[in-house]
Amino acid sequence: MKDTVYRALWDVLTEMGETITGIYTRNDIALRTREGLPEYKRWYQSDGIPVPDSAVTEICENGIQLSNSQIPWFSDMA
Repeated sequence: MKDTVYRALWDVLTEMGETITGIYTRNDIALRTREGLPEYKRWYQSDGIPVPDSAVTEICENGIQLSNSQIPWFSDMA
């Protein structure tokens, strides 16, 4: 199911003209451990979807450029 959703996300955003450099997945909440599931943060890997060297995030909103070094709530992704 995850492969289908991520592939659809990739395809739709790419068709819309967005530049996608990778898909970062996070399942790192304590509830997963209590349920016996592994916690992880990693790049999604699949044929045709690149895996970047870093998780630096850049956002352009209304002409304002920001990176995750300027956005505190993204700082754990760097």
